[in-house]
Amino acid sequence: MKKLLGILGGIVLVVIVAVFVLLGSLDSIIKSQIESVGSELTGVAVTVDDVEIDLTKGAGQIMGLTIANPDGYSSNPAFQLGLLKLKIDIGSLAEAQPIVLDTLVIESMNTSLELRGDTSNLNVISESVSKNAQSAEEKTTETEGGKPLLISIQKLFINNVNIAITSGEKKSSDKLPTIELSNVGGEEGETAAGIASAVLSKLVSEILKEAAVEQLMKKFNETVGGATKSLLDSLNKALK
Repeated sequence: MKKLLGILGGIVLVVIVAVFVLLGSLDSIIKSQIESVGSELTGVAVTVDDVEIDLTKGAGQIMGLTIANPDGYSSNPAFQLGLLKLKIDIGSLAEAQPIVLDTLVIESMNTSLELRGDTSNLNVISESVSKNAQSAEEKTTETEGGKPLLISIQKLFINNVNIAITSGEKKSSDKLPTIELSNVGGEEGETAAGIASAVLSKLVSEILKEAAVEQLMKKFNETVGGATKSLLDSLNKALK
């Protein structure tokens, strides 16, 4: 009996150690997944400075997420995201699927939009996202049952999106209002690749729309001068 208890005690100890090792390496696992899946999805290098997840508090932070520019464009990153804060619904961790994030807040983002003819660096990334969605899907973390890990985000906020626009030799800047998305992934949840694809597509769409309005305003101002500035300002607000 003592021998059996000793064996059981040893097994329990191994399990406890394994759990602590897993929790201790969770940050590095998530960091690796973001970089791997993100790079596969966008077709460019995606890097993360640091990840901090505290499951006991249901909270986490992702710092310094950078998405590089496609080949043929400048060495500036296409996207530089500041601090990402997430709040996890701890109760969802005990459920089969999905993992629910109550909120995901991107505190700030710097975007470099480089216009070339009828395309841009962001168009190239957006097209890569559509083309690589399936292969990125295969890189997402899988559960023990072999099914893709699913995520649902109740509220997602992207704040302080600063856009640096380059068109030939001309440079300008713009800023997006806060982007708010609800129920990303739906009740059934979506894979990490699916979530990233939906958010990136929405973000690129909003940036290109804002840049088109800004460039239109510049052309009008250059040709007609400031006499109709108030009218153009009204048009700008209406288009937004």
